[in-house]
Order: sequence, then structure tokens, then C-alpha cells
Amino acid sequence: MRMRDRSAIVLIILAVVLFAVIWPINNEISNPDTWHSHVVKDQYGKFKGWRPPRNEGETFFNSVFRGGGGTPAILAMFGGQRYMIANIMWNYSDILFHQSGDDKRKLFQMADALEATVTLNPAFTEAWSVYGWHLAWNLTSEVTDFVLKAQYLQDGENVYLRAITANPNKPRPYFDLAWLYLQREFDYNRSKVYLEYMVNNFTPQTAKKGTDPLEEDRHWDPKVVGHRLAYVYKKLGIAYKDWDYIQRSMDMYQKCIDVEPTDTTAQANLNMLKKHFHDTAWMTEEIRKEDLLRKNFGVMSLEEYAKDNAPSPLAAEEFGGKQEENAH
Repeated sequence: MRMRDRSAIVLIILAVVLFAVIWPINNEISNPDTWHSHVVKDQYGKFKGWRPPRNEGETFFNSVFRGGGGTPAILAMFGGQRYMIANIMWNYSDILFHQSGDDKRKLFQMADALEATVTLNPAFTEAWSVYGWHLAWNLTSEVTDFVLKAQYLQDGENVYLRAITANPNKPRPYFDLAWLYLQREFDYNRSKVYLEYMVNNFTPQTAKKGTDPLEEDRHWDPKVVGHRLAYVYKKLGIAYKDWDYIQRSMDMYQKCIDVEPTDTTAQANLNMLKKHFHDTAWMTEEIRKEDLLRKNFGVMSLEEYAKDNAPSPLAAEEFGGKQEENAH
């Protein structure tokens, strides 16, 4: 037997031994039944939620192990198959999601599978999108403890920020983060920052059959991004009682119509805003509805939000004049 053949046999034997030794350890750290120290309970010992033993953005190998791939995945990656393993982890996360009806712990395992997916393939924007949504929507709703709720919401935000860093030329991470600020936190100012960035730095493109501009490099769909930005401008106009923002909302709807003349939704919203421009009764009613909405979702009142997020005098000038001159 030649030396080369002997070396190959030795390597195979070492790989098998390594697999046999690490596999039980891998199963142990990947099994939520071993996460007892991370079960969160209240002062009466009542279960409040799980906090898996993971740190968002942890080491590459820990991400893969805890994601459920473990030793076979790491060995496969040495053969240049990391994207294939990422797809396997992605499918595994979907399996966990559908199993969660019978075992809620599967939802918390799913977070680790998604972390492994984006660690293996940082360009996988759909995985980033689902990962942040799962943390900020699913897990935030699943736990009862307010500290855990806030933590999972922060985790979701961090995932989207990491996604932007990994994919600065792709629109979806920016939109996902803007959507989180808009829908989960009612923070119109922070949502505006990322929507404006998309509009100013990416190219408008109408959605064609079978395509999603949010998945294309440097493109945004006016019916998705443009409508949201116009909506955010409207909400800021209501928060600050500032008609300059309402004008910006109308301008944005007009821009959407310029890109897509058949955009009937943008035209209807534009007509509505034109009808009520400088209508103080309409503004008063919109403030009342916004306050009721924020109360129902348990976020700070509109008055508190406007006070804590008041634009600087420089920003007010940029938006079309001093606010006291435009408040009605």
C-alpha cells in the first residue's frame, strides 16, 4: 500500500473518530431540554419565557452548532459547501416553525437556526428579513416578561443593522429596519431615515410580474417604499402639527404617481391630503386617532413622542421654514 493511500485512510479514521466524539456534545448543546438555566421565571416560579444560550453575532462555529447543523455541517464546509449548508439550515428553521404548534421551544430553536443561516451566507437577504421579523414579532409576542420583550425587540433591530452592514447595496434590509421602527415602535423619525436613504440612493422601479424590487440591487418599489415614506411624513406632520410635513407627504405621493401613473392608491391619498391641507379640524381628528392607536399598542403618547423627538431649528428650516410659522 502506498504512503498516500495510508495517509488517506488515517485521515478518514481521524474524521470518523472526531465525528463520534463531538456528535453527542453537539446534540447536548443543540437540545433545548438542556437549556434549563435559561428558562426565565418570575418571583413565584412561574414560567415567563426562554432565553436560548446564544449571543447575537456569536462565533462562526457556535452559530452553526447551535443552529442544529453541528459536526456534519462544519465538516461539509471544509469541502466548500457553506452555501449548501446555509440552505439546509434555512429549511430546518422552517421545519422548526411548523413544529412549534406542538412544542413552543421550537420557536426559540428557530432563532439559532436562522443565526447559523446568515452566518454561513451573509448575502441571504430573505433569511436576514425573516430572522429579524421572528425576533421582533414572534418571540416578542411569545414571552410575557417585559424585559424579555424589550430584549427580543432589540435583537431584531440588531439583526437588521447587521444585515445592512453585510448588504449595503440591497434595499430589503433598509426597508425591514424602517418597517420595524414604523410598526413595532411607532418611531416615525427613525423610520424616515432609512426610507429616505432608499429613495435618495436607490433607483425607483415598478414591480413587474414575478419580481420583487426589494430583492434587486439598488431598486425600490414606489408602491412599497414610496407609500410608506409618504405615510411617515403624514404621521410626522400630525405629531408636530406641521403642515410642511404634510406637503412632503403629498410630494412623495406625486413622485410615486410620476413613476407609476396607474398608482390609484397614491392618487387617492394625494387627493385626500390636498382636500384637508391646512384643515385644523382634520388635524385635530388625526391627532386623536393617533393617540388612541398609540395607547392601544402601549407606546408613548403622541405628545411625549413629539416632545422627545422635536426637530432641531436647523432641521425645521430644512423642512420648509420655522415651525411656529407653519403650525395651525
